[in-house]
Amino acid sequence: MKFSPEDLLLERERIRLEERATLERQKRDRDKKGIAGGKRLSDSEWDKLEQLLRMIRGTRSTVLEAMVFCLDHCDWAIEITECIAESLTILETDWPLKMARLMLVSDILHNTASSRPAAWAYRREFERSLPDIFEHFHICVSREESRL
Repeated sequence: MKFSPEDLLLERERIRLEERATLERQKRDRDKKGIAGGKRLSDSEWDKLEQLLRMIRGTRSTVLEAMVFCLDHCDWAIEITECIAESLTILETDWPLKMARLMLVSDILHNTASSRPAAWAYRREFERSLPDIFEHFHICVSREESRL
């Protein structure tokens, strides 16, 4: 199988984004003790979050269910945000699923002003992640346009 120069360029860009995200995660891991949203998810909570992200569709009910989980777990905002950001930057993910996950981000951000303690931590964390997420979206759109 032969790869085009554009495919190689996109792959290098994906690797660069992954390395950048890993370095940021490592830096945050050192610094997040004692800050809002810095607790660690248990294995069962991780499984629930991953299941919600896999099953989310563009319907109100699935987006609502995932958003409620996230807001109920505000103390784990750093890890939840990282998981959502990673799920939005998987190249193989279909567009409808990416859009549903982006709706989840929008709903979480809309509700960061709620009375939930530490809900604002999501805004702080997504501010760091969204540039990389939209850079990835740009790469995906460019890739789709080149296929046409």
